[in-house]
Amino acid sequence: MGRRRANQPQLPEWLAACAQPVILRDEAGLILTLNAAAASWLGVEVKDALGRTSHPGNSGSAEPLDRRLAGLAIEVGSGNAESTLVYSLDDAGQPVVVSAQTLVVPAGDGQEAWLLTIVGHDAGKGTERRVAEAAMATARVELARQRAQTARAAQVFSLLGSSPVAERLRAQVHAASTADSHVMVAGPAGGEQELLARRIHALRYVKSGKSPPLTPVQCRAADQAFIQDVIRHALAERSQFDPPVVCLLLVDVERLDSGSQTELAGFLRISPALIRLFATRTVARRGAVNDEESPAPFDTFLEAQLSAQTIVLPQLAQRRMDLAGMMAAVTDSASRQKGHGPVTLSPVAIETLTEYSWPGEVAELSSALAQMLSKPSGKTLEVGDLPEAIRLGIAAQRGSRLPAEQVDLEKLLETVEREVMERALALCRNNRSEAARHLGLSRAKLLRRCAHLGIVLPGEAIDFEPVEFDEVQE
Repeated sequence: MGRRRANQPQLPEWLAACAQPVILRDEAGLILTLNAAAASWLGVEVKDALGRTSHPGNSGSAEPLDRRLAGLAIEVGSGNAESTLVYSLDDAGQPVVVSAQTLVVPAGDGQEAWLLTIVGHDAGKGTERRVAEAAMATARVELARQRAQTARAAQVFSLLGSSPVAERLRAQVHAASTADSHVMVAGPAGGEQELLARRIHALRYVKSGKSPPLTPVQCRAADQAFIQDVIRHALAERSQFDPPVVCLLLVDVERLDSGSQTELAGFLRISPALIRLFATRTVARRGAVNDEESPAPFDTFLEAQLSAQTIVLPQLAQRRMDLAGMMAAVTDSASRQKGHGPVTLSPVAIETLTEYSWPGEVAELSSALAQMLSKPSGKTLEVGDLPEAIRLGIAAQRGSRLPAEQVDLEKLLETVEREVMERALALCRNNRSEAARHLGLSRAKLLRRCAHLGIVLPGEAIDFEPVEFDEVQE
């Protein structure tokens, strides 16, 4: 029997009651849930199918169950619907091949996507095909929204602190939550951009009797068809909410492809009052190298709409004053999740952790403190409990730090320049022209720098171009 997962997702009621087999899997091909028709098609009980894989390399079995599942294996690509052929049996028990339609359900919160598959013959053409496509689109939107609604409400640690930076950030969040405009939350990788965007949405509609749901769109995986499905589905049901608007959470909006940008901009031009966007953007840290491929050029109209209200999360390295309070909150939250009693950080541990630059931002901070809590040495976490990666990072920072005493930068640079020029002159036997070429300078500039640096040559060397003589044959 395959492994089971806690908190199994639920299919919408109309999918659970569908006469066709319906299966929901994760990116690894493991079955998360399925309807009764799918269990019957696989020839097992529902509970026995959970955790089984559709990747043939992982099953190693020729059972009918595994033969059926093997046909469902697809690679998660752009998010378009993909049709595959799967093995089945007809009413007489004879093997037949039927089609299966699979859609990718993009996920939020940095989670993996889901794969929604409906097994059955092609819907045909005309009205039947349009009805089938509409049903698949509705299912994908409902499942994406379910993930957002059932996501754990997490504390936004970036809002903690008493520094001017923290106060300014809270003021920006308050302004965004009381406005009626699109919002962009930008920040470095590992930051809490998505959590902050969700918080702004919740605060904006907190007084509403039935607030409009926030539908997540993972822009890295979303395609133009998914944008159409999400907006059309939300527009059709917006009258149920107060106010009657469509709210989209665009995660990593800079990764939205050009077709999706055009589609979204088109809806905004046609119905600007009906759509509210809560977008997140990942920006490179100062001095960091971006190894990712460049995103598609961004639509200028859409860029202008998203820039109406922008909040930029500062790096943790710029928030030394706030780190102690943030670490205490993260530790308290993690200890409660793990079922520990009250656990605190020692003053030395706090000082050491505050010294670190946290290139992975809040995600790295949370992970480090969670590791410290996995095997706590007591009710107080000490420096010895720090993960090895953090200890090595702190040691590297200390090794590259400037000396504590005051540094005369100009004098330091002149000392280095003098040493380099003296070595070049010695290598070229004090030949100024050759030394200048060696250093990539003109002869005149070399002479000016020598005079400025007080370099005195030990005797006048004949300044001529080196000449190579032919060997004389006797």
